[in-house]
Amino acid sequence: MQIAIIGSGISGLSFYLWLHRLNLTTTHSVKIYEARPTTTTSSPTKLTDLQTSNASLIGGALGFSPVGLRVLRRLDPELEEEVLKTGHWMGRWRMSNARGWVLDAKSQLWQRHRDWKNNTVRRIMEDVEIDNVYPTFTTPDLPTWERGGCVLVGDAAHALQPSSGQGASMALEDCEILAMLLAEYQAQGRDGWQTATKLYSDMRIPRLRWIRKEAQKRGAMKHDMGVVQEMVMYFFIWISVKIGLFTKYDRELSEYDVPNEARKAVARHSRGVTSTKR
Repeated sequence: MQIAIIGSGISGLSFYLWLHRLNLTTTHSVKIYEARPTTTTSSPTKLTDLQTSNASLIGGALGFSPVGLRVLRRLDPELEEEVLKTGHWMGRWRMSNARGWVLDAKSQLWQRHRDWKNNTVRRIMEDVEIDNVYPTFTTPDLPTWERGGCVLVGDAAHALQPSSGQGASMALEDCEILAMLLAEYQAQGRDGWQTATKLYSDMRIPRLRWIRKEAQKRGAMKHDMGVVQEMVMYFFIWISVKIGLFTKYDRELSEYDVPNEARKAVARHSRGVTSTKR
């Protein structure tokens, strides 16, 4: 079997590493395709050597939830340790007030591009009205993540809102589950691989739709609103904390056991049972 991985981002590379860990790279041809120029080396590369790579220059910082860190630990404890060392500890702190402020985006845009000499560009910057510097793009709900030998993982399948804080961790979950299922059914040849990808899609879609819906609720709290609306929102948050609504979400999110869920999916399939458990 020939496996082509399109993209060397967090999903592509972690999926390859899982294939390697489960010995699938010894029995199948695996090739990674990346559009951007990359540096090729046969010598070991430390994580600290990648700080100036293409990957670190695109987008913002990645955050890993507990379930994502557990995936890294199972993949390679040293990899988890390196990620933790290069990250930042996040805890609780008190703000001077509950109300935030909007950054002066137009002023920042002017400072960033003030050296442009072209009059057209300068007029555009002088007249532009900025509501949002970074629009949010998400992947619409897809009916399936696999078809005809093509399988979607990570953002290609479920680009989430930044308010979810789960994009990287869900990509890691995808890769571990898909690799485990492929390893489970590889002895059955092409039919087995089709079974594995179908199970993967059926497992992951309900969980990601649930996370997307919860992220939409939390993201709505960050929109501009009046003082009264904001006070009502904070009261709702206080009530939710008291009755454990947020705790329930965090628990269901972080206690997801990837290997166990994969094993249960295989057992259900052997019994001819389907499930939409998130």
